[in-house]
Amino acid sequence: MKHCLFQRFCLRYLKNSLTSSRPICCGMYGDLATKLIRHIHRERGDFIPPYEYQLIANIMKENEELYAENVRTSQSATTRGEPLTEHVREKDDIEDGDNRKKCESPSDTSRTPVDNSNQQDDVDISEKEIMIMQVRHTAKLYNKRCIIAYHYERLNRLKRLRWEYGNNLPKEIVQNLTNDELEWFTKYNDNLFSYMSSLNDGQGIDLTLYTCPPKKLNVVLKCIKDYGQFDLGDGEHILLKKDNIYHLPLSQCEKLIHQGVLEYIKT
Repeated sequence: MKHCLFQRFCLRYLKNSLTSSRPICCGMYGDLATKLIRHIHRERGDFIPPYEYQLIANIMKENEELYAENVRTSQSATTRGEPLTEHVREKDDIEDGDNRKKCESPSDTSRTPVDNSNQQDDVDISEKEIMIMQVRHTAKLYNKRCIIAYHYERLNRLKRLRWEYGNNLPKEIVQNLTNDELEWFTKYNDNLFSYMSSLNDGQGIDLTLYTCPPKKLNVVLKCIKDYGQFDLGDGEHILLKKDNIYHLPLSQCEKLIHQGVLEYIKT
């Protein structure tokens, strides 16, 4: 019962607060953060959409306003609520003592009962302020989690692209990245290259190859776009032209497959 009343109060407070003079142009707390998650969730696969600068700025502004409102509420409760609570406690102690005296001396009937309705109202107001602060704090934490999840998903996609395409990302991906993400990708690429170079007694191993066990050593491939000269491991030179068919070792052309230069042909 108390939980249902708390939910009703939270919804009523959110509606009243959002229809007041708050400058946030959203329907409810957390709507902007939910929109941010939906934006990255709509793009399936490893495609990275453009960075939402304005949306994240609005979410940060909403968090600052929530924090400022909580500070104002706590300050008003400190100056008004805490002395009132101590006053209520002192009166309760006096009333308890009077009640004990009544029980000890039943002949004393001149004392009139004290009406506690106003005191109970004051305590209820303090409890409402606490619930209001909890609602704002929960909304602020939700916004933070959504922002962290948004950036974490973008970095995970960027990491997968490094393993699939190498250090040369497609142009449509690069133009959607921020400067910080490009800097992170450069450092990640350097760290990965340093680790792979240290393997196999310093000779190095390219861990980005053979992510799936090959069924055949040589595969039939079709060239999707003009690439130019391609050097094989045995010293042979091949000129890759668009729409031509080639029979090549998978170990040496897997990078070109990831980059979209070549594609498999089912035989």
